[in-house]
Amino acid sequence: MLKRGDVKCPADPRLVGCRSYKGSNIALMIELLAGPLVGGAVEDKLGSKNWGNLMIALDPKIMGDPKKILHDVQLMLARVKGARKAEGVQEIMLPGERGNRLAGEMRPSPTIFRLSLQYYIASLTHSLTHSLTHSLIHSLTHSLTHSLTHSLTHSLTHSLTHSLTHSLTHSLTHSVNLPC
Repeated sequence: MLKRGDVKCPADPRLVGCRSYKGSNIALMIELLAGPLVGGAVEDKLGSKNWGNLMIALDPKIMGDPKKILHDVQLMLARVKGARKAEGVQEIMLPGERGNRLAGEMRPSPTIFRLSLQYYIASLTHSLTHSLTHSLIHSLTHSLTHSLTHSLTHSLTHSLTHSLTHSLTHSLTHSVNLPC
């Protein structure tokens, strides 16, 4: 029979929850739910690029009194945070706590945010101006070319037709002597 701590998680020894039968059973259960159950890869996940995804939505209201559930969750989280720490561990953190702290520390000051926003607006304005100018020039060039081509074609056709008609009429009139 396995005793607490007998099973080690070879992938990452920092995952303390993996070190017992409960942790490894939960890990296996999640792998099964998010793998074969939803058609995800079960052998070469990296090669197939199909890790599988499963989303489970729970509505606490149908499971009991939401206030009691929230109270019990807070008690359990406090118990986890207050657990005996391993040697060298300063604080037990819940999932998301470290990331939330880092995000809070890295939150830009209002001045940096304002400058970033001004830079973004200036960059966007420049980009739009360039794009619109290019588009407008292209459109005008196309329009003018089309208009000039049409106008010149029409003018030349009209002029040639008029010249030819005049020349032919003149030639015919002078070359043929019609009796009066």
